[in-house]
Amino acid sequence: MKNVLSFYRGKRVLLTGHTGFKGMWLALLLLRAGAEVTGFALDAPTEGGREALRRLGVLKELRDLRGDVRDADALGRAFAAARPEVVFSPRGAADCADELPPARGDVSRQM
Repeated sequence: MKNVLSFYRGKRVLLTGHTGFKGMWLALLLLRAGAEVTGFALDAPTEGGREALRRLGVLKELRDLRGDVRDADALGRAFAAARPEVVFSPRGAADCADELPPARGDVSRQM
């Protein structure tokens, strides 16, 4: 695992959804690997999520940009700010797979 993570050392990474469950943990992992992380997301959706972000401290270590991935202009600004070499966009809603549309559908539910 250490060899895999060493790839990210010094890399500029854009991570969408960094305020969500998967995103905050991926942000922490990337930061510990030495990546320069820019997060782009809406506010954490729950009080528990906000508390987890506070406790993990990731918002103090990354560039925290707020916006919606469905807003092309805002997403473009995030790309311009981050100048990423690597992009992660983990899909949310892992606990409600029955409610998700098929993979070829509404892009707003796939990002």
